[in-house]
Amino acid sequence: MDAEIISVILFYSFLAFVIYKNRKKIEVMDKIFFVYKWKKGVDYIKKVARPDWFWKILSTLSIPVCLFFMIFSISLLVDGALSIIQSPDPSPTVSLLIPGVKLPGSDLYVPFWYGIISIIVLAVVHEGAHGIICLIEKIKLKTTGVGLLLFLPLAFVEPDEKSFLKSERLSRIRMLCAGSFANLTTALLTFLIVVNILNPFIDNMVNYTNLVITETVEGEPAGIAGIPNNSVILSINNDTVSNITDFYYKLLELEPNQNISIETSNGTFYLTTASNPDNESMAYLGVLTQQEWDYRPELKKYPEWILLIPFVIIQLLMWVSNLNFAVGIFNLFPLWITDGGKIVIDLISVVVRDKNLLLLVINALFLSALGLLLFNMFGPFLLNYLKLFIV
Repeated sequence: MDAEIISVILFYSFLAFVIYKNRKKIEVMDKIFFVYKWKKGVDYIKKVARPDWFWKILSTLSIPVCLFFMIFSISLLVDGALSIIQSPDPSPTVSLLIPGVKLPGSDLYVPFWYGIISIIVLAVVHEGAHGIICLIEKIKLKTTGVGLLLFLPLAFVEPDEKSFLKSERLSRIRMLCAGSFANLTTALLTFLIVVNILNPFIDNMVNYTNLVITETVEGEPAGIAGIPNNSVILSINNDTVSNITDFYYKLLELEPNQNISIETSNGTFYLTTASNPDNESMAYLGVLTQQEWDYRPELKKYPEWILLIPFVIIQLLMWVSNLNFAVGIFNLFPLWITDGGKIVIDLISVVVRDKNLLLLVINALFLSALGLLLFNMFGPFLLNYLKLFIV
Protein backbone atom coordinates (compact mmCIF):
# COMPACT_ATOMS: atom_id res chain seq x y z
CA MET A 1 0.00 0.00 0.00
CA ASP A 2 1.19 3.53 -0.84
CA ALA A 3 2.92 5.33 2.05
CA GLU A 4 0.73 8.41 1.61
CA ILE A 5 -2.46 6.32 1.84
CA ILE A 6 -1.17 4.67 5.02
CA SER A 7 -0.40 8.09 6.53
CA VAL A 8 -3.89 9.35 5.59
CA ILE A 9 -5.52 6.33 7.27
CA LEU A 10 -3.42 6.88 10.40
CA PHE A 11 -4.24 10.59 10.40
CA TYR A 12 -8.01 10.11 10.24
CA SER A 13 -7.86 7.19 12.67
CA PHE A 14 -6.15 9.49 15.15
CA LEU A 15 -8.76 12.21 14.56
CA ALA A 16 -11.57 9.68 15.04
CA PHE A 17 -9.98 8.61 18.33
CA VAL A 18 -9.66 12.22 19.52
CA ILE A 19 -13.28 12.97 18.58
CA TYR A 20 -14.53 9.86 20.34
CA LYS A 21 -12.48 10.52 23.48
CA ASN A 22 -13.71 14.12 23.67
CA ARG A 23 -17.22 13.42 22.37
CA LYS A 24 -18.85 15.18 25.34
CA LYS A 25 -17.00 18.39 24.54
CA ILE A 26 -17.48 18.28 20.77
CA GLU A 27 -20.59 19.78 19.18
CA VAL A 28 -22.11 18.50 15.93
CA MET A 29 -23.58 21.31 13.82
CA ASP A 30 -25.70 20.82 10.70
CA LYS A 31 -24.59 17.16 10.69
CA ILE A 32 -21.35 18.04 8.85
CA PHE A 33 -19.43 20.21 11.35
CA PHE A 34 -17.61 18.72 14.34
CA VAL A 35 -16.44 21.64 16.47
CA TYR A 36 -14.55 21.99 19.72
CA LYS A 37 -14.98 25.42 21.31
CA TRP A 38 -11.95 26.80 23.12
CA LYS A 39 -12.65 29.94 25.15
CA LYS A 40 -9.04 30.25 26.24
CA GLY A 41 -8.19 31.02 22.61
CA VAL A 42 -9.72 34.47 23.11
CA ASP A 43 -7.02 35.22 25.70
CA TYR A 44 -4.29 34.30 23.20
CA ILE A 45 -5.84 36.54 20.56
CA LYS A 46 -5.89 39.42 23.07
CA LYS A 47 -2.13 39.03 23.52
CA VAL A 48 -1.56 39.25 19.75
CA ALA A 49 -3.95 42.20 19.28
CA ARG A 50 -1.36 44.75 20.38
CA PRO A 51 -0.71 47.53 19.68
CA ASP A 52 -4.20 48.72 18.77
CA TRP A 53 -3.03 51.43 16.37
CA PHE A 54 -1.06 48.93 14.24
CA TRP A 55 -4.04 46.64 13.69
CA LYS A 56 -6.35 49.61 13.16
CA ILE A 57 -4.14 50.91 10.34
CA LEU A 58 -3.72 47.46 8.83
CA SER A 59 -7.45 46.69 8.92
CA THR A 60 -8.23 50.06 7.31
CA LEU A 61 -5.74 49.36 4.51
CA SER A 62 -7.38 45.97 4.01
CA ILE A 63 -10.63 47.56 2.82
CA PRO A 64 -9.45 48.95 -0.57
CA VAL A 65 -7.32 45.82 -1.11
CA CYS A 66 -10.30 43.54 -0.54
CA LEU A 67 -12.63 45.66 -2.67
CA PHE A 68 -10.10 45.42 -5.51
CA PHE A 69 -9.88 41.64 -5.21
CA MET A 70 -13.66 41.36 -4.95
CA ILE A 71 -13.92 43.03 -8.37
CA PHE A 72 -10.97 40.93 -9.54
CA SER A 73 -12.72 37.69 -8.51
CA ILE A 74 -15.85 38.68 -10.44
CA SER A 75 -13.83 39.64 -13.53
CA LEU A 76 -11.97 36.32 -13.41
CA LEU A 77 -15.23 34.39 -13.51
CA VAL A 78 -16.67 36.61 -16.24
CA ASP A 79 -13.55 35.97 -18.34
CA GLY A 80 -13.79 32.27 -17.50
CA ALA A 81 -17.43 32.13 -18.61
CA LEU A 82 -16.61 33.88 -21.89
CA SER A 83 -13.73 31.49 -22.59
CA ILE A 84 -16.05 28.52 -21.95
CA ILE A 85 -18.63 29.88 -24.39
CA GLN A 86 -16.05 30.69 -27.07
CA SER A 87 -13.93 27.53 -26.81
CA PRO A 88 -14.72 24.61 -29.13
CA ASP A 89 -13.59 22.22 -26.40
CA PRO A 90 -14.33 24.00 -23.09
CA SER A 91 -13.11 22.87 -19.69
CA PRO A 92 -14.07 24.08 -16.18
CA THR A 93 -12.24 27.18 -14.98
CA VAL A 94 -13.22 26.58 -11.32
CA SER A 95 -12.97 23.32 -9.43
CA LEU A 96 -13.24 22.10 -5.88
CA LEU A 97 -9.95 21.14 -4.26
CA ILE A 98 -9.88 18.15 -1.92
CA PRO A 99 -6.41 17.16 -0.65
CA GLY A 100 -5.37 13.77 -1.96
CA VAL A 101 -8.32 13.52 -4.38
CA LYS A 102 -8.36 14.20 -8.13
CA LEU A 103 -11.92 15.08 -9.09
CA PRO A 104 -13.34 13.97 -12.47
CA GLY A 105 -13.02 16.64 -15.15
CA SER A 106 -10.34 18.57 -13.25
CA ASP A 107 -6.59 18.66 -13.80
CA LEU A 108 -6.00 20.02 -10.30
CA TYR A 109 -4.55 17.76 -7.65
CA VAL A 110 -3.32 18.75 -4.19
CA PRO A 111 -1.08 16.18 -2.46
CA PHE A 112 -2.77 15.23 0.81
CA TRP A 113 -0.27 16.50 3.37
CA TYR A 114 0.55 19.70 1.49
CA GLY A 115 -3.18 20.36 1.26
CA ILE A 116 -4.03 19.57 4.88
CA ILE A 117 -1.18 21.69 6.28
CA SER A 118 -2.07 24.55 3.92
CA ILE A 119 -5.73 24.42 4.99
CA ILE A 120 -4.73 24.52 8.66
CA VAL A 121 -2.47 27.54 8.02
CA LEU A 122 -5.07 29.45 6.00
CA ALA A 123 -7.84 28.70 8.52
CA VAL A 124 -5.79 29.85 11.52
CA VAL A 125 -4.56 32.96 9.69
CA HIS A 126 -8.04 33.86 8.41
CA GLU A 127 -9.96 33.33 11.63
CA GLY A 128 -7.17 34.74 13.78
CA ALA A 129 -7.33 37.99 11.81
CA HIS A 130 -11.10 38.14 12.27
CA GLY A 131 -10.63 37.63 16.01
CA ILE A 132 -7.96 40.32 16.35
CA ILE A 133 -10.04 42.96 14.57
CA CYS A 134 -13.12 41.98 16.59
CA LEU A 135 -11.24 42.91 19.75
CA ILE A 136 -9.76 46.07 18.22
CA GLU A 137 -13.23 47.22 17.10
CA LYS A 138 -14.80 46.36 20.50
CA ILE A 139 -16.93 43.58 19.04
CA LYS A 140 -17.45 40.95 21.73
CA LEU A 141 -15.68 37.68 20.95
CA LYS A 142 -17.49 34.76 22.57
CA THR A 143 -15.12 31.91 21.81
CA THR A 144 -12.66 30.34 19.39
CA GLY A 145 -12.33 26.77 18.29
CA VAL A 146 -11.22 24.09 15.89
CA GLY A 147 -13.05 21.30 14.14
CA LEU A 148 -13.79 19.38 10.99
CA LEU A 149 -16.01 20.14 8.02
CA LEU A 150 -16.75 16.50 7.19
CA PHE A 151 -13.08 15.51 6.83
CA LEU A 152 -11.37 18.90 6.30
CA PRO A 153 -9.82 20.74 9.27
CA LEU A 154 -11.13 24.18 10.19
CA ALA A 155 -10.65 26.93 12.76
CA PHE A 156 -13.17 29.57 13.80
CA VAL A 157 -13.85 32.54 15.99
CA GLU A 158 -17.37 33.28 17.22
CA PRO A 159 -18.26 36.97 17.58
CA ASP A 160 -21.36 37.86 19.56
CA GLU A 161 -24.02 38.49 16.90
CA LYS A 162 -25.74 41.33 18.76
CA SER A 163 -22.42 43.06 19.41
CA PHE A 164 -21.45 42.63 15.76
CA LEU A 165 -24.72 44.10 14.44
CA LYS A 166 -24.60 47.04 16.89
CA SER A 167 -21.05 47.98 15.91
CA GLU A 168 -20.38 50.73 13.38
CA ARG A 169 -20.55 49.81 9.71
CA LEU A 170 -16.86 50.63 9.18
CA SER A 171 -15.93 48.39 12.13
CA ARG A 172 -17.88 45.49 10.63
CA ILE A 173 -16.26 45.97 7.22
CA ARG A 174 -12.78 46.10 8.78
CA MET A 175 -13.48 42.86 10.62
CA LEU A 176 -14.89 41.14 7.51
CA CYS A 177 -11.99 42.24 5.30
CA ALA A 178 -9.38 41.13 7.83
CA GLY A 179 -9.67 37.39 7.07
CA SER A 180 -9.12 37.56 3.31
CA PHE A 181 -6.49 40.28 3.72
CA ALA A 182 -4.57 37.99 6.08
CA ASN A 183 -4.80 35.15 3.53
CA LEU A 184 -3.58 37.38 0.69
CA THR A 185 -0.73 38.70 2.83
CA THR A 186 0.28 35.16 3.79
CA ALA A 187 0.21 34.16 0.12
CA LEU A 188 2.51 37.05 -0.80
CA LEU A 189 4.96 36.49 2.07
CA THR A 190 5.33 32.75 1.46
CA PHE A 191 5.81 33.37 -2.26
CA LEU A 192 8.55 35.95 -1.57
CA ILE A 193 10.29 33.53 0.82
CA VAL A 194 10.35 30.87 -1.90
CA VAL A 195 11.55 33.20 -4.66
CA ASN A 196 14.11 35.23 -2.72
CA ILE A 197 15.45 32.73 -0.18
CA LEU A 198 14.71 29.10 -0.99
CA ASN A 199 15.09 29.14 -4.77
CA PRO A 200 18.59 30.71 -4.62
CA PHE A 201 19.47 28.15 -1.92
CA ILE A 202 18.37 25.31 -4.24
CA ASP A 203 20.35 26.82 -7.12
CA ASN A 204 23.48 26.50 -4.99
CA MET A 205 22.70 22.83 -4.28
CA VAL A 206 22.36 21.55 -7.84
CA ASN A 207 23.87 21.57 -11.30
CA TYR A 208 21.30 21.93 -14.07
CA THR A 209 21.91 19.52 -16.94
CA ASN A 210 19.44 18.88 -19.78
CA LEU A 211 16.25 20.72 -20.69
CA VAL A 212 14.00 18.03 -22.13
CA ILE A 213 10.86 18.37 -24.25
CA THR A 214 8.61 15.83 -22.56
CA GLU A 215 5.60 16.41 -24.82
CA THR A 216 4.50 18.51 -27.79
CA VAL A 217 0.99 19.92 -28.14
CA GLU A 218 -0.84 18.49 -31.13
CA GLY A 219 -1.43 21.05 -33.88
CA GLU A 220 1.04 23.57 -32.44
CA PRO A 221 4.44 24.57 -33.97
CA ALA A 222 6.69 21.98 -32.27
CA GLY A 223 4.23 19.19 -32.96
CA ILE A 224 3.80 20.23 -36.60
CA ALA A 225 7.59 20.35 -37.01
CA GLY A 226 7.78 16.77 -35.75
CA ILE A 227 10.01 17.27 -32.72
CA PRO A 228 10.05 13.91 -30.89
CA ASN A 229 9.21 13.63 -27.20
CA ASN A 230 12.21 13.38 -24.84
CA SER A 231 14.35 15.58 -27.11
CA VAL A 232 17.00 17.65 -25.33
CA ILE A 233 16.96 21.33 -26.38
CA LEU A 234 20.50 22.43 -27.34
CA SER A 235 19.93 25.82 -28.99
CA ILE A 236 17.32 28.16 -30.48
CA ASN A 237 18.41 30.18 -33.53
CA ASN A 238 21.99 29.04 -32.77
CA ASP A 239 21.85 30.55 -29.25
CA THR A 240 22.78 27.92 -26.65
CA VAL A 241 20.01 26.82 -24.29
CA SER A 242 21.39 25.01 -21.25
CA ASN A 243 18.55 25.35 -18.75
CA ILE A 244 14.95 26.46 -18.29
CA THR A 245 15.98 30.06 -17.60
CA ASP A 246 17.83 30.31 -20.92
CA PHE A 247 14.79 28.83 -22.64
CA TYR A 248 12.30 31.33 -21.22
CA TYR A 249 14.54 34.34 -21.84
CA LYS A 250 14.99 33.21 -25.43
CA LEU A 251 11.24 32.70 -25.77
CA LEU A 252 10.67 36.30 -24.65
CA GLU A 253 12.89 37.50 -27.51
CA LEU A 254 10.78 35.73 -30.12
CA GLU A 255 7.61 37.04 -31.74
CA PRO A 256 4.52 35.24 -33.06
CA ASN A 257 4.76 34.10 -36.71
CA GLN A 258 8.57 34.15 -36.60
CA ASN A 259 10.58 31.46 -38.41
CA ILE A 260 13.09 29.84 -36.06
CA SER A 261 15.36 26.82 -35.78
CA ILE A 262 15.59 24.55 -32.74
CA GLU A 263 18.60 22.26 -32.40
CA THR A 264 17.86 19.18 -30.31
CA SER A 265 19.48 15.86 -29.46
CA ASN A 266 17.31 14.39 -32.25
CA GLY A 267 18.33 16.88 -34.92
CA THR A 268 17.54 20.43 -36.01
CA PHE A 269 13.92 21.43 -36.67
CA TYR A 270 12.50 24.49 -38.41
CA LEU A 271 9.16 25.95 -37.39
CA THR A 272 7.03 29.10 -37.25
CA THR A 273 6.04 30.33 -33.83
CA ALA A 274 2.36 30.80 -32.92
CA SER A 275 0.66 33.25 -30.55
CA ASN A 276 0.50 32.26 -26.91
CA PRO A 277 -3.12 31.41 -25.98
CA ASP A 278 -2.77 33.42 -22.76
CA ASN A 279 -0.97 36.41 -24.32
CA GLU A 280 -1.23 36.95 -28.07
CA SER A 281 1.83 39.24 -28.13
CA MET A 282 4.11 36.39 -26.97
CA ALA A 283 5.54 33.56 -29.06
CA TYR A 284 4.34 30.01 -28.47
CA LEU A 285 6.02 26.72 -29.38
CA GLY A 286 3.58 24.22 -27.89
CA VAL A 287 6.01 22.20 -25.76
CA LEU A 288 6.06 20.84 -22.24
CA THR A 289 9.55 20.86 -20.77
CA GLN A 290 11.34 19.30 -17.83
CA GLN A 291 14.59 20.52 -16.31
CA GLU A 292 16.99 17.70 -15.47
CA TRP A 293 19.52 18.30 -12.72
CA ASP A 294 21.90 16.61 -10.31
CA TYR A 295 23.24 17.42 -6.85
CA ARG A 296 26.60 19.13 -6.70
CA PRO A 297 29.40 16.55 -6.13
CA GLU A 298 30.27 17.86 -2.67
CA LEU A 299 26.68 17.26 -1.47
CA LYS A 300 26.38 13.63 -2.56
CA LYS A 301 27.95 12.45 0.68
CA TYR A 302 24.73 13.38 2.53
CA PRO A 303 21.69 11.04 2.71
CA GLU A 304 19.02 11.64 0.05
CA TRP A 305 16.31 12.46 2.62
CA ILE A 306 18.37 15.35 3.99
CA LEU A 307 18.95 16.80 0.53
CA LEU A 308 15.22 16.58 -0.23
CA ILE A 309 14.18 18.73 2.74
CA PRO A 310 14.52 22.13 0.96
CA PHE A 311 12.50 20.80 -2.01
CA VAL A 312 9.72 19.60 0.31
CA ILE A 313 9.65 22.97 2.08
CA ILE A 314 9.41 24.80 -1.25
CA GLN A 315 6.52 22.61 -2.39
CA LEU A 316 4.72 23.09 0.92
CA LEU A 317 5.16 26.88 0.92
CA MET A 318 3.96 27.13 -2.69
CA TRP A 319 0.79 25.23 -1.79
CA VAL A 320 0.36 27.44 1.28
CA SER A 321 0.73 30.47 -0.98
CA ASN A 322 -1.59 29.19 -3.72
CA LEU A 323 -4.36 28.01 -1.41
CA ASN A 324 -4.25 31.15 0.74
CA PHE A 325 -4.58 33.23 -2.40
CA ALA A 326 -7.40 31.08 -3.83
CA VAL A 327 -9.40 31.01 -0.58
CA GLY A 328 -8.78 34.69 0.09
CA ILE A 329 -10.12 35.57 -3.37
CA PHE A 330 -13.09 33.18 -3.17
CA ASN A 331 -14.10 34.48 0.25
CA LEU A 332 -14.46 37.95 -1.28
CA PHE A 333 -16.79 36.73 -4.03
CA PRO A 334 -20.28 38.09 -3.28
CA LEU A 335 -22.43 35.19 -2.00
CA TRP A 336 -24.68 34.73 1.03
CA ILE A 337 -22.08 32.65 2.91
CA THR A 338 -18.89 34.65 2.21
CA ASP A 339 -17.35 37.65 3.91
CA GLY A 340 -17.53 39.38 0.53
CA GLY A 341 -21.30 38.92 0.55
CA LYS A 342 -21.61 40.47 4.01
CA ILE A 343 -19.41 43.39 2.91
CA VAL A 344 -21.65 43.95 -0.12
CA ILE A 345 -24.75 43.95 2.10
CA ASP A 346 -23.20 46.62 4.34
CA LEU A 347 -22.19 48.75 1.36
CA ILE A 348 -25.49 48.51 -0.50
CA SER A 349 -27.47 49.23 2.68
CA VAL A 350 -25.89 52.70 2.68
CA VAL A 351 -27.84 53.52 -0.48
CA VAL A 352 -30.84 51.17 -0.23
CA ARG A 353 -32.55 51.82 3.09
CA ASP A 354 -35.81 49.94 2.51
CA LYS A 355 -35.37 46.41 3.92
CA ASN A 356 -37.60 44.70 1.36
CA LEU A 357 -35.89 46.41 -1.57
CA LEU A 358 -32.48 45.67 -0.01
CA LEU A 359 -33.38 41.99 0.25
CA LEU A 360 -34.54 41.96 -3.37
CA VAL A 361 -31.36 43.64 -4.64
CA ILE A 362 -29.06 41.42 -2.56
CA ASN A 363 -30.77 38.19 -3.61
CA ALA A 364 -30.71 39.20 -7.28
CA LEU A 365 -27.01 40.05 -7.05
CA PHE A 366 -26.07 36.89 -5.17
CA LEU A 367 -28.14 34.64 -7.45
CA SER A 368 -26.36 36.14 -10.46
CA ALA A 369 -22.99 35.59 -8.79
CA LEU A 370 -23.92 32.01 -7.90
CA GLY A 371 -25.01 31.35 -11.49
CA LEU A 372 -21.68 32.71 -12.75
CA LEU A 373 -19.75 30.50 -10.34
CA LEU A 374 -21.74 27.38 -11.22
CA PHE A 375 -21.33 28.03 -14.95
CA ASN A 376 -17.55 28.19 -14.52
CA MET A 377 -17.70 24.85 -12.70
CA PHE A 378 -20.28 22.94 -14.72
CA GLY A 379 -20.84 25.00 -17.89
CA PRO A 380 -18.47 22.90 -20.05
CA PHE A 381 -20.30 19.69 -19.11
CA LEU A 382 -23.66 21.33 -19.88
CA LEU A 383 -22.46 22.65 -23.26
CA ASN A 384 -20.94 19.31 -24.24
CA TYR A 385 -24.21 17.61 -23.26
CA LEU A 386 -26.25 20.04 -25.37
CA LYS A 387 -23.97 19.45 -28.35
CA LEU A 388 -25.11 15.82 -28.44
CA PHE A 389 -28.65 16.96 -29.20
CA ILE A 390 -27.71 19.82 -31.53
CA VAL A 391 -25.51 17.56 -33.67
